[in-house]
Amino acid sequence: MPAESELPVRVLNATGVAGVGPQIAAELAEREFPLVGVEDAYPGDYPEVAVLVYGPRAVGNAWVAQAHFAPPVRLEFDPERDDDTVDIILGRAFTHLLTRTEVNQAVARNGQPTAPPGTCGEVSTED
Repeated sequence: MPAESELPVRVLNATGVAGVGPQIAAELAEREFPLVGVEDAYPGDYPEVAVLVYGPRAVGNAWVAQAHFAPPVRLEFDPERDDDTVDIILGRAFTHLLTRTEVNQAVARNGQPTAPPGTCGEVSTED
């Protein structure tokens, strides 16, 4: 799995609270995540703690990034994306990033990345 320093992220603030996006982007940068950008998003669409949007080149990246957030985290695979960036949308239930100890526990609990639905990791039952 990639190290945080190899995992570019874009932070989108959908918490409904001004200033959370830049604050969390700074915390992620302190954890060595390369920061691609910080934006605001409409909060009505994201009741979760976080939504991670990623493409085929970022499956491992999203797996690592999700460990920095308390559940519920929704993973959204976009097969059309051709970059290795993970968009981290901070939802209305977001309060804080997990501590380093909690992140390590989450990584161990989550195990290895799994193939997203509709990709080569999915077994077809059609004849």
